[in-house]
Amino acid sequence: MTRVAHAFCAAVAAVLVWRALAQVWVDEAATDAVTAEVLRLAIPAFSAAASALAIAAGIITARPRRFFALDAISWGLLLLVIFALTIGRLDREYIGVLFVIALAVRVAPAVVACVEADRSLGLVFATAFTAYAALAAWHQAAALPLGDQVHYLLVADRLAHGSVDATLDADLFRRLSTLTASDFDSATHVFNTPLGPRAIQGYALPLLLLPGWLAAGRFGADVVVAIFGALSAVATALILRDTIASARVRGAAWAMTTFLLPGALLAFHIYPNAFGAAAIGFAYRFAITAMVDAGYQGFLAIEGVREGDQLSGDARSVRYCREILDELDR
Repeated sequence: MTRVAHAFCAAVAAVLVWRALAQVWVDEAATDAVTAEVLRLAIPAFSAAASALAIAAGIITARPRRFFALDAISWGLLLLVIFALTIGRLDREYIGVLFVIALAVRVAPAVVACVEADRSLGLVFATAFTAYAALAAWHQAAALPLGDQVHYLLVADRLAHGSVDATLDADLFRRLSTLTASDFDSATHVFNTPLGPRAIQGYALPLLLLPGWLAAGRFGADVVVAIFGALSAVATALILRDTIASARVRGAAWAMTTFLLPGALLAFHIYPNAFGAAAIGFAYRFAITAMVDAGYQGFLAIEGVREGDQLSGDARSVRYCREILDELDR
């Protein structure tokens, strides 16, 4: 019954937030049309997603009443933030601060669930992705895709047209960055080969961005980055479960690495960091920290935290590596 009531109230709350932000005052408060559009679409979207996460947390923890109450408190705090937006015409930086505060208070119940104990990896992923996707939405209003970002998008667009020719599209470059492409851009991002101009930074990242670019342009590409950022948060949770005995300590460590700098900032910018973090995180977890659960007798230095003796853990790591090398030499 509590879950049904929570779902009903969450639906009503989502409609109220959507209607509140559909009013003309949003245009008066925002500095430009893009900012107003992001406020109208992103806040209701991540607010509804946060309620869904709170419902899921109540089911997973078998404490639906608690997370119903936390979600209600979070939604009430969101209304205060929306009220702050109605004060008058605000600078984009001030609106950005309020946007992040609104996001923080709405995802807080799900974060609390993930910090208190080891939860399902699905909840961990969904919580991180909701935060990152919301930040990706705000990124459309807050900053331009400058630096290497615009070049990754240009190559993704070329791939979308079935070509690996990396010749700069001056018109698309201007539409994405508001700047005019210079000879320096060509010199630092394009090199000529016998087969034609090719991208210096390669095609792997643009290929990963391609589905998002085709679906929703720059925002879609940012969401792809957010997906891999959330995967890196899952990898972090797995590594911490293997290496730290206290559930609350590893939960706090996970929250800090997931929602503070630099992780949160890199999870919606179009750079290779989030992709690399996810790949390295899962490789490290399954190749190294999971050895204990697999029954190996070797220990890495970091696992000295679990064993309580860092020096002893280091010594056993060395012995184990020597045993493996001896077996390989035979």
